[in-house]
Amino acid sequence: MGKMTQEQLADRWQISPRTLEQWRWLGKGPKFLKIGARVLYRDEDVEPPT
Repeated sequence: MGKMTQEQLADRWQISPRTLEQWRWLGKGPKFLKIGARVLYRDEDVEPPT
């Protein structure tokens, strides 16, 4: 089970990290884990199932 940071996911999806921040604030976007001050996204929550 891999995890990626907000910056890594933004690079993968070719969007701004601020977009991910706005989505979290609005309750949209992929599921995320908040660990202290860090925000992580699990691979299975951001990749389509194969």
